Amino acid sequence: MFKCSTKTAFNDLNDLVKKGVLNRMGKTGRYTYYTLKFNVQSNVQSNVQ
Repeated sequence: MFKCSTKTAFNDLNDLVKKGVLNRMGKTGRYTYYTLKFNVQSNVQSNVQ
């Protein structure tokens, strides 16, 4: 879809989970999906400090 490697997509998604922007649903593999967290602004600010 965005023409990036699987590893790059995985790293980018993990970074967004760590920053509190996304929720990871499922454990690993094919059945894992991500949802957007609400109130992202306060989550990102708290991670920056």
